[in-house]
Amino acid sequence: MAQETTTLEAKVDRLLEMMEAERKRREALEELVQELSHLSRPVCWRMVEVFDDLERRSYFGFAREGLYVLDRIVTEFSEEDVRALGDHIVTILTTVRNMTQPEVLALANRALDTLRTEETDGRDLSTLALLRQLSDPEVKRGLARLIRVVTVLAEAPSAEEVASHPVTHEGGSR
Repeated sequence: MAQETTTLEAKVDRLLEMMEAERKRREALEELVQELSHLSRPVCWRMVEVFDDLERRSYFGFAREGLYVLDRIVTEFSEEDVRALGDHIVTILTTVRNMTQPEVLALANRALDTLRTEETDGRDLSTLALLRQLSDPEVKRGLARLIRVVTVLAEAPSAEEVASHPVTHEGGSR
């Protein structure tokens, strides 16, 4: 019986040691949770402030509409279309940059204003009157520019020529 008591005492001692170790771990964990809670509170408040600011500045609405645009692109264009866009994006952006230069926008605006007005400033539109306008230096400059534009358009490859020599993703011919 003494041996059983000794064995039982040893088991109880081991259980007490395990319980003490578990208590220390639990206390350390509680301290950690308390410290993290203390540290995370300002972080959470800061996140709420940032999200509130983003909401007030319409970032989330913008993102929602951006997702709508992205969804339209995904449903309307194939992977090949997107690849072709990637192949030509530099040219497209260069064209957009050139089109948005102040002098080009001013010229386009003046041309559109002119197209919208149907007035002839009281001028006679007879052939002879039109020929007389050719002596105006501004008309000559304008016609010279127009002829250069027409020449460039004439030199441009046709849609059939472009279609027969498509560009690959790497930028070379297929």
